[in-house]
Amino acid sequence: MTLWHSGGTLSGVPDNPAEAREAVDLLIEEPGEACPVALRGDIMLAVSELVSNAEQHTPGILCFTAAVHGGTLGVTVDYAPGGRGDFHMSSRAGYGWSIVTAVAASVTATQPLTGGKRVRVLLRLH
Repeated sequence: MTLWHSGGTLSGVPDNPAEAREAVDLLIEEPGEACPVALRGDIMLAVSELVSNAEQHTPGILCFTAAVHGGTLGVTVDYAPGGRGDFHMSSRAGYGWSIVTAVAASVTATQPLTGGKRVRVLLRLH
């Protein structure tokens, strides 16, 4: 396991989508963060897609973080530069990306000066 949990925050590099889902599930299970089943399913799907995108379209994930703040789960994924292509927030994006944008309250994608891509997703817990 390569994700570390400390003080309501996850950080690290998941080995696969299942590891990321399990860690996020534990994070949102903490006291005071009860999440309805339907929203939990949306969150798990979005987390899976974010990690799967890295596996399919880039050399991998540089960093994965997740934190709960005020009824919202923030997930940030830094994708390594290179790979088969770049995904964009557009109608041309793949099915997985359209799922993420449909269930998220907010999605931003930026390209750091060092290359790659940083995706920040906010998901409602309540």
